[in-house]
Amino acid sequence: GHDRVIGTVLADAGYFSRENLAAAGPTRLIAPGKAKDVAASKKTAVTQPGKYDRTAIEEMQERIGTDEGTAHYRQRAGIIEPVNAHLKDRRTLRRFARRGLAAAQSELILSAAATNFLRYVKVNNLATI
Repeated sequence: GHDRVIGTVLADAGYFSRENLAAAGPTRLIAPGKAKDVAASKKTAVTQPGKYDRTAIEEMQERIGTDEGTAHYRQRAGIIEPVNAHLKDRRTLRRFARRGLAAAQSELILSAAATNFLRYVKVNNLATI
């Protein structure tokens, strides 16, 4: 019942697998590795698509290696990275102070809540902190 449609999913190298590349769903651009690997994909992009049977990995490397694919994937940094930057602000989370998974998770939740609160206050001009 929703009007919105997902256009293209942009994912980092952690999601680069045959299963994710071949899965049903929206169009996706998944980086084959770090930025240098994406640049290497651009240099080695297949110039004659359809000439031979390509695997899902080769197809993704070709798509992200084009000028359009590279430009589209670069949008990811502006969408995702600011969230991490706000969380790692000097006032909230730089590293975990407590040991253990449960303790680290509770510290992360508290840091995320503090970050969201500070951003809410700043956006809505409620006070100067």
